[in-house]
Amino acid sequence: MFRTVELGQKLSNKEYKEKEAQLREELYSLQYELFQQKKKSVLIVFGGVDGGGKRDCVKVLNSWMDARYIYTKAYVEPTQDEYERPEYWKYWRDLPPNGRVALFLSPWYFNPITKFIRGDSTQDEYESDLNRIRHFENNLVDSGSVIIKIWLHLSKNHQKKRLTELEKSKLTSWQVSKQDWKNWKDNDNYIYAAEKMILETHQSKTPWFLIDGSDRNFREIEVAELVKNALKTAIVSEENQTNTNEVIESSKKVEIGSVLKVKTVLETLRTDLVLNKDDYEKELIKQQNTLGKLQRELYEKGIRLVLAFEGPDAAGKGGAIKRIIQALNPRSYHIFPISAPTAEENSHHYLWRFWKTIPRKGHVAIYDRSWYGRVLVERVEGYATEKEWKRAYSEINDFEKQWVDNDSIVLKFWVHISEDEQFKRFQERENTPYKSWKITPEDWRNRNRWPDYELAVHDMIQYTGTNEAPWILVEGNDKKFARIKILKEINSQIRAVLKKKTS
Repeated sequence: MFRTVELGQKLSNKEYKEKEAQLREELYSLQYELFQQKKKSVLIVFGGVDGGGKRDCVKVLNSWMDARYIYTKAYVEPTQDEYERPEYWKYWRDLPPNGRVALFLSPWYFNPITKFIRGDSTQDEYESDLNRIRHFENNLVDSGSVIIKIWLHLSKNHQKKRLTELEKSKLTSWQVSKQDWKNWKDNDNYIYAAEKMILETHQSKTPWFLIDGSDRNFREIEVAELVKNALKTAIVSEENQTNTNEVIESSKKVEIGSVLKVKTVLETLRTDLVLNKDDYEKELIKQQNTLGKLQRELYEKGIRLVLAFEGPDAAGKGGAIKRIIQALNPRSYHIFPISAPTAEENSHHYLWRFWKTIPRKGHVAIYDRSWYGRVLVERVEGYATEKEWKRAYSEINDFEKQWVDNDSIVLKFWVHISEDEQFKRFQERENTPYKSWKITPEDWRNRNRWPDYELAVHDMIQYTGTNEAPWILVEGNDKKFARIKILKEINSQIRAVLKKKTS
């Protein structure tokens, strides 16, 4: 998930100043209109890693907006009054009236994630805490609040640099505690807990927005843009007094992901990675032999292996699958080439046809395209409504979690190629008699939607790439390199799971 916001997004000082002037005017105007209507309140919830810039963003919003109509609430250790009351009492106490904006720092998410990381709550207790948060937020939205949640993220290296910088300055050293450094050292557990929290509490009407916090200009402008769109959503027009409060549904300008998207995670992939023929043939035999042995162990232990392949047309998914099955026992693997749904499949929930394909434990299921069509082709081509494909992220996460909970290893591969490489392969297919059937006018047409698909892939990876069912991005311009990387990743993931099972 967080790989999609560790891209080093930047905004120049010139761009920042240009956007700042416009945003300040828009925020002030929208804030005043919200206050005049007094029909809804806006809650901006800040979360993120230590040093991600939450305080700075709150300061900027307070300086750019009218202080009379904005509340800032930061939570630290509970007071005696708070100890003597139910936990959520203080949050209810601090809710803004209609017409106002509230900025919340370390609110109802802070205690659940802290307790879980420290080992003071179990997995079940953590899930119960997250469920309570969902009910609380839904209650607020149903009664007339607009809520957006902003996660300011840094990679582990960036976070170390930021904490060190803050610690060196006399003016900011107080912001860094021993617990911050402890969290940094325990980064893997923190990220696992944060990922789970975001996935389970991201809803269309209370969305999370993940922002790269490494560049001050970028994060401040992006946060301000999100607040602007939340204000627009909260302002009830005369034509629509029955606004649904759903931020994503009622404001087309509010999108899952980045407002100032400069680059996607796919743009970070290298296109020059190659493997020579001799090294490829040696490594292929080695990795296939390893996979064959590991598959037998999975079969004996009753662990199912699920491999889903996605990527642009002609990316090499079929060739990679062919090298995988060469290593497997043909009696225990199943390949499912997924195309457009049939009339019968369209009459069911879109996941129905995939539930039907689940093989027995110990077997291998390989999908050449998968359930991700919902958030890729159906999103881009308009076959699914915006509400449907945005809802699909949580539906898919739940679907895959049920696989994992039932003794499955779920690995998802995005095999990526450049536009130039795709064009080259399309031409080769057209000019090769035994490959010409693979290319259709639809494939050529889809090239015109490349930027739309790239954004859809970015969001897909961000909202469905989990520790339990990770996305593995494969540089596919060189087929030999891609095939070996895929085999190595499969073997590595299987070994990790088997090691956990035996420890």
